[in-house]
Amino acid sequence: MSKSQKRRPSSGSASPSEVVAAKKRRVFSPAEKLRIIRDAAACGPGEQAALLRREGIYSSHLTTWRRQLETHGTVGVFAIKRGRKPKLDDKDRKIALLEKQLRAAEKELEIRQALIEFQKKSLGAPRDQPPGTGGSLMTALSSLSSAVPLRRACESVGFSRATFYRRRAPATKPRAKRGSR
Repeated sequence: MSKSQKRRPSSGSASPSEVVAAKKRRVFSPAEKLRIIRDAAACGPGEQAALLRREGIYSSHLTTWRRQLETHGTVGVFAIKRGRKPKLDDKDRKIALLEKQLRAAEKELEIRQALIEFQKKSLGAPRDQPPGTGGSLMTALSSLSSAVPLRRACESVGFSRATFYRRRAPATKPRAKRGSR
């Protein structure tokens, strides 16, 4: 027996093997939905329940249709297509790939322009400064690290990242040796 068929309980006149078709789900057209919403708006306090019984719908249907009408207008009462979204065809996949590559190229261009500006500014900056002095190169690297990855910024000027982090950290006291007290 399939899902669309049900066995009717045996009564006096019907045979026990009689099969009846299952009821189909009722589908409301947008015109019907709008008509019912307008009728419900015109109803008085006790008349809405009678309208719902007459139309054979639940109050949740009416609430959902009203909400769709408020948020999307008359287009909102049209049926919303459920299920999986259609897969992209080859053309759409190619477009998505090209847009992704374009975004990556634009980001790379911004980074390279920032690095060129940084190199122009830091060309005359002294590289060997004592730790903790916060030299102009360290300041420039710190300000650049928000726009450009630090690895790329340090490589562009020939500055070690370890040195950058060491000089950026506050000076600490040297540790005492284990054996001495």
